[in-house]
Parts: sequence; C-alpha cells; structure tokens
Amino acid sequence: MNAQRTSKYLGKFIVTYRATIVASVNVLLWSLSYLISLNLRFDFDTAEFWNVERLAFPLSVLLFCRQLTYMYWGLNQGYWRYSSTHDLFNLIKAHLVSSLLFTAIVMFLRVSEFPRAVIFIDFFLSICLLGGARFFVRLVRESVIASLENTSGSAGRSIFVIGAGESGHLLIKQFLSHSKLNYRPVAVFDDADRLSGTNVHGVPVVGPLASLSDAFVDFPDVSAVIVAIPSLGPSKFSAVREVCGQAGVLLKKIQSFEDIACLDSGPGNDRISIEALLERETEVPHEDHIRKQLQGKRVLVTGAGGSIGSELVRQILKFDPSVLVLFDHSEFNLYQILNEIRAGELSVPVLPVLGSITDKRRLAQVFEEALPQYVFHAAAYKHVPLMESNAYEAVKNNVIGTRNVLEASKQFGSERFVMISTDKAVDPSSLMGCSKRLGEILAQHYSFETPSLETAVVRFGNVINSAGSVIPLFKQQIIAGGPLTVTHPEMERYFMSIREAVRLVLTAGVLGRGGAVFVLDMGKPIKILDVARRMLTLYGRRDIPIAFTGVRPGEKLSEELTGTLEEFESTGFEKVKRVRCEASSYHSILSGMLRLEREFATLSEGEISRTLRQLAEQSFFVAQRVRAAI
Repeated sequence: MNAQRTSKYLGKFIVTYRATIVASVNVLLWSLSYLISLNLRFDFDTAEFWNVERLAFPLSVLLFCRQLTYMYWGLNQGYWRYSSTHDLFNLIKAHLVSSLLFTAIVMFLRVSEFPRAVIFIDFFLSICLLGGARFFVRLVRESVIASLENTSGSAGRSIFVIGAGESGHLLIKQFLSHSKLNYRPVAVFDDADRLSGTNVHGVPVVGPLASLSDAFVDFPDVSAVIVAIPSLGPSKFSAVREVCGQAGVLLKKIQSFEDIACLDSGPGNDRISIEALLERETEVPHEDHIRKQLQGKRVLVTGAGGSIGSELVRQILKFDPSVLVLFDHSEFNLYQILNEIRAGELSVPVLPVLGSITDKRRLAQVFEEALPQYVFHAAAYKHVPLMESNAYEAVKNNVIGTRNVLEASKQFGSERFVMISTDKAVDPSSLMGCSKRLGEILAQHYSFETPSLETAVVRFGNVINSAGSVIPLFKQQIIAGGPLTVTHPEMERYFMSIREAVRLVLTAGVLGRGGAVFVLDMGKPIKILDVARRMLTLYGRRDIPIAFTGVRPGEKLSEELTGTLEEFESTGFEKVKRVRCEASSYHSILSGMLRLEREFATLSEGEISRTLRQLAEQSFFVAQRVRAAI
C-alpha cells in the first residue's frame, strides 16, 4: 500500500511540474555532456579544463543553440515515458543543427584556443545522454512503476494471448504497461515453430494453438483468451472458441488496424457515419400509418436478400405481419438475412423461398401457398454499365420478371403491389433505366386493368452503402490505398440512407393505389467528387489521390426526379410526392412489350437493346400526346 501511495504522489508531482523538470534536466544534461567532452579532450587535465575561454562563454552559446533547436522540434514537450524512435530521430536532428550553429558562432567570433574536437565529442555524447535519459524513464515507467502498482494483491486477471506477431506484441506491451487494464498475460500461443520457446515482453510462448486445451490445466486461474491475430482463419477461430467454451473461459478478438480505420463500426459505436457526412436524415415519420396497413397481413418481399430487400424485411417485421415470405434467387443472400433476423427475438413466422422472378411456375407455387396480401417487389438488376452489355438479362429480369410478379399478384388476389424503381427510369438514357421505366408502365397498367390490385411505384436515387453503390467501392479503395475513382468531376447523384428510403417505400405502400408513381424527397444532389472527398476526410486519408476515369456507357452526369412531361402532386405525407401520369394511355407500349417477350429468345443482344430503347422512347411520346390533349 505504501509503495502504491509513493507511486501515486510521485506521478502527481511529475505531472504538476513536468515542464520545469524537463527543461531543467535538459540544461543539466547538455552542460554535463559539454563538461565531460572538454575533460576527455584534455585527458582530465584540470589546468587546461578551467579556462574561461573554453568553458563559460562557449557553454552559454551551446546551451542557447540547443534550446532553439529543442523548441523548434518540440523536444521540451511530451512525456518521456512514451519516447519512441521518432523522438530519437528528432533528437538527432536537433543536436546536429545546434552543433553546426554552435560551430559557426565559435568560428565567426574566433574564440581563442577552443578545441574543435570538443564539438564532435559533445555531439555524440549529448545524444547518448539525452536519448538514454528518455528511454531510461520509459523503462522505469513500464517495468518498475508498473510492478509497484501491481503489488496490491490484485494484479489483474490471468489471460492467454493467441498470436506472437506484431498485434500480440502491442497488446501484451499495453497490458504490462497499464495495470488499470486489469489483465495479466501469462502465456502466448502461436503456430510458428520458430517462436516456440521465445517470449513476448517476458511472457513465454508456450506452444501452438493445438496445445491450448492442455494449458488450461497448467493455468487453472486463466479467465480469458484474447486472439491477437486479426486474420486468423474461421476454422482455427472456431476451434479456439470450442476449447474456450469447454473450459468456461471468455474469448475475445482484437480488430485489425484496417477494420478500425476503414470498415463499418458495429452497433452502438459512437462514430460519425457516412449518412451524417452526406447530411442525410435516418429518422422518418409515418410509423402509425404503416402499422395500420401491415399489421396482421401476409407480406411477400422479392429480392429479400439484397440491400433494399433485406432492409424491407427488417422494417416490416417491426409492424407484426401475420407471415413474411422472403423470396430471393441468391442462396447466400437469403441465408444471410435469415440468420440475421433469427438471431433476434422473432415472433413473426418467416418463410424463406429460393426462386427467380423469371420462373412463372415457381412464383405460382409460392403465391398459391402463401397468398400474400402485400407484395414488395425489390428484385432487379440495378448496375447501369453492366446492364449496357447485358440487355438480355435486363429485359428478362427487370421487365419480364416484373410482369411475372404482377401476374401472380393478380391471379392469387393480392391487395397491393409496390415496385421499387429508380430515378434512372426518368427520361432514361441507359438500358437499366429503360427496363425500369417499362416495369413502371406494367405496374400502372395492372392497376388500371385489375381494380382489385392496387399498385404503386416508388422512385429514389442512390442508396448509401447498398451493394454495388459508390460508397462501398470508395471504402475498398481507401483500404487498398487508393486511388479513389470518379468518372467525371461534374457527376452528381441523389443519396438516401437505406433506412430512410425503405421507410418511405412502406409509406408509399400505404398510399399506393391506381398505379401511382411516388418520388421520395432526396434533398439536393451531391457531386460524386464531393462524396469521395468527404470519405477521405471521414477516414483521415488526405494522402489518397482521386482519379477521373471518364463517363461510362449509359450514365448521365445528373439524374432527375421527374420526366420532361411529369409534374409533382402533394400526398399529404411528409417527404413523399406523387407524379402525375395517365396509365390508360400505354396500350401500344404494352403490345410492344408482349411482342418483345414472345420473340425474346430469338433476338440478339443488339436487337433487344434497340427494342428496349424504342419502347422507353415511345412512352415519352405517349405522355406528350396525353399532355397535349389535356
């Protein structure tokens, strides 16, 4: 207890008078170095040493030069207990410059009988004294004082560390240096044979990971195992977790520095998000209206494993439907969202279904069994440049697939159908935009032809962090060290958070009837170049360059929310607007789509592409004629 009290008072005294202590010790050691150098030059001859020309004036000049350089490189500040090779390098630079400055002054003033060898001796000796003093303080703090702080009888819980690499060294060093962390490493495990029998800061490397279970017998008081290998493979980590579970010992894993710097933070971490950086709100209203519509209803989501579909699933579950059908063609995506929702408290029956919206028979089976009342159609191909060279799949999935889902909704008595569309369907220039525009027309047509099926279309722009969007791409490029690739300095897009977009989709689902097309309030468009710069600021990487790659096929420099002949109407719901349209005027386009579907398998990519663009353009002229008639 006395040792702890002494350590506490000593630490408090040093903190209070640290600046004075550091300055005094520096002057003392500079002087000592000069005096020793002078004695060494004259073989400790007292008569030669006590010479005013060699002692008082040169020493004063040297102290002045040293003080100037120490101030310039900040060596009078900081804590010696954290001294590093960076500090040593600055120390060498300060002594080199101050010695050169001292030499110039002595030569300019022609100080008589001053031995030049003293300058060289003092340069090397002073570095040894000042550098040694700093690292001696660090050594005392990390070993002696840390030991005194641990003499209270509670030296921390004993732990095993997995990994003797760089992360393991840093972790063990921190535990040994800071008793308040309440952990005491007693053994290290590593599969590298060359490390067996060595030690990490005095903690022995006792063997490979396979010997972990036996070590619990030798160290019965171990309460935790910390994995200090961020890249440890899943199989080995599972084996370690199983051993720890059998021993009843807590298992923890440290993050890699790349994860800490660049990847998404986990739930509850209080760090700035890209949503905040792009000034997008994540809290949106209308919860009561949505609950009234969805509670107790049978709901089906297509594309349920995708970015938008999975968020639809998460939010719909909160409104207590009677059953929720998850329909997706990707086994992995479906597995992921299913595991996620089952990890929480799940009171709603969930039916995961593998299948494609291009398979009419599979859709009929699912609809006949589930009889969904609400259908949220999120399944689609959305990547603009990729669809430019894959017109076949764009039509098959985004047009024919959408018609298949609409037909199944009509056949099996669904009440509402909500289609997720995009701002790229507005006056489309890309094949993806054209395919989504035709999907909108189909949704409008089915509502007009089938009064019992209320349909709605919801348009919005880029969703932050969705698969294939620019935000995850920028994150990957930052981790890789850059450069960040931007197509054009003037390229701009609308951005929404996934949560915000999906909540407003659900709101439109409440409103939707008569084939209405809704547009969400997405704020102001943001230049992709600005997004890249904000991402670099977010992750503290101003060193990474931005490269311009050129506009890709099908891309516009900016996107619109409404077409040339479209107008907004108020809905009475905040952030949701309706687009005026006339669903009954698209019969000729529908005939063209049916003809395309019949001939689809025999057409080339170029023929499909041209037909798709022609049908999208035709919708513009139809709208123009309707507008003129009005």
